[in-house]
Amino acid sequence: MNPRRITALLLLFAAAHLQAQPIFIEAENFASQTLADKRPWRVFSAESSPEISPDGDPAHLASASDGSGEVAISGELKQWHKVTLTLDGPFAHERDNEPNPFLDHALNVTFIHESGSPRYTVPGHFAADGDAANSSAESGTKWRAHLSPDKPGRWDWQVSFLTGPSVAVGPAGESSARPQSPFDGKTGSFMVAESDKTVPDFRAQGRLKYVGKHHLQFAGSKQYFLKA
Repeated sequence: MNPRRITALLLLFAAAHLQAQPIFIEAENFASQTLADKRPWRVFSAESSPEISPDGDPAHLASASDGSGEVAISGELKQWHKVTLTLDGPFAHERDNEPNPFLDHALNVTFIHESGSPRYTVPGHFAADGDAANSSAESGTKWRAHLSPDKPGRWDWQVSFLTGPSVAVGPAGESSARPQSPFDGKTGSFMVAESDKTVPDFRAQGRLKYVGKHHLQFAGSKQYFLKA
């Protein structure tokens, strides 16, 4: 029998035997949810079991090794197309509290065109195993930032990865923030070609931006976006 069913039935039996009505109701609710849930169980060893904080949430779930620090560039390396930088960074779980991957880590990637302009500093985000949309992963070592490059040519990038209490939302340069090695300071470059798209694909005209007028404007063609 499935371990879920065994656990649910044992809870029901124990609650009924003790004649504890509130416990029985909770056990019955748990059993009905458990029996309907077809997802595989996550099994923790004694060494890696989650620590439970007073509010019932895991304070720091099962940890694993940090990533290698390698950086991968993916996407269509063309003007106005989405380019993704993925850092194999520190291991994190989305329910971690110490540190919280959304508050206590700050990934920022600076992208600079070889001409010196434009220059963008793009905030990054925790991306679990890099495929969470399909795997439903809650933990991993992947951290990402995205760019839609304005110009063809060489783009240089530099990673800033800081760690500290609420560093992701605190003032820039806060003293409690510290660079996290070996991830902070990574550099590299990639080449971008001209877009091969044609209208009506938006990538043929560039990203939409606000230019102080009623309608948004395409950054490449300078045409205004009108929806009839």
